[in-house]
Amino acid sequence: MSAIWGGVSLAGRANVAVIANGLAISEVKPGDAGWVELSNASAYDLDISGWGIGNGAMIYSVPAHTQIRRGKRWVLSREASGIAFPASGSAILMY
Repeated sequence: MSAIWGGVSLAGRANVAVIANGLAISEVKPGDAGWVELSNASAYDLDISGWGIGNGAMIYSVPAHTQIRRGKRWVLSREASGIAFPASGSAILMY
């Protein structure tokens, strides 16, 4: 990377490591008392703040400072999210 500003030239180098996050939708229970479970199979705690989980009609935005610890699971219920988790054949979006 290099930059020039006001006649001054700077150059630098950055090393970037890409780490697979290991996050997965591990289980979904459809229906009125439904929920979705996310699991973290990685060796790192994952911050999922601002991620969205939806059913195609509605999206729940994960609150700030929400983490899934390494090797742990996180359950989002319909009661907490307001989202009806659909029966088989439908999709849940996570981004």
